[in-house]
Amino acid sequence: MQDSDKTTTSISVLALFVSVAAACTSAYTSFGIDKAEEQNAVRQQITEALKEITSNEFKFVTVYRDKSINDQNYFQAVNSIIGQRRAILLQQVLYLDDKEPALMTSVDYNTIAYTEEKVGDTSSAEKYFKKAIDISPNDLLRGYATVSYADFLFNEQRKSEGRIQFAKAVSLIQGNNDIAHFKKGQIYQRWGLDEMTHPPIDQQRVAELFDSARKEFRDITTHAASCNALEQLYKFDGMVEKGCPSFNSLNNMGIEK
Repeated sequence: MQDSDKTTTSISVLALFVSVAAACTSAYTSFGIDKAEEQNAVRQQITEALKEITSNEFKFVTVYRDKSINDQNYFQAVNSIIGQRRAILLQQVLYLDDKEPALMTSVDYNTIAYTEEKVGDTSSAEKYFKKAIDISPNDLLRGYATVSYADFLFNEQRKSEGRIQFAKAVSLIQGNNDIAHFKKGQIYQRWGLDEMTHPPIDQQRVAELFDSARKEFRDITTHAASCNALEQLYKFDGMVEKGCPSFNSLNNMGIEK
């Protein structure tokens, strides 16, 4: 074979290789784009399903609040429909979780866990509460997820385990700024409320937890934010904060501390 023929053959082979490589690259890129678009679509479906679950639970709370309405048949019918819708939405989001678990967030799993608890599947609820904690990207979200799990344990009459989780949640909130004080105060308040609503009630423990919440709220340097938090706490323990103008309308009723 002449040198010119060899060169022509080599160029042809090289051209074929480049052509094949280009085709493979194009196919891979196209696959990558298609995969990304598919994941974006699934993520959107997850978000919409969870929004619907949240909206459904809000409707449930609204109906439950108005359960004293005269037409009890209407109340029962609406309550049943909301329950059925809850189950349908839950199955939808569980299907999406199974399809693309990497797209799920700690907030997603926390919502699933709450809904599983509502439909009565406590074993599955606990699994998802733990998942929410495990995949939390930072201590703040891990703290929120841990509080939700603690609530669940109290509802299951596993109070000792719930206390451990509440204590963990407090320890996860780091720093000495206003946000940290507010978050820790919220956790102590939530803990105290759980202790107060799940017999047998240890009144001393409840008082200590509310006192811990009050201390955190008082340490918030922004006066208005501090008073707003203390006013919310007042709804549970009746303690008036004398230094807050918003308490003036209460005419100093309650106990000043």
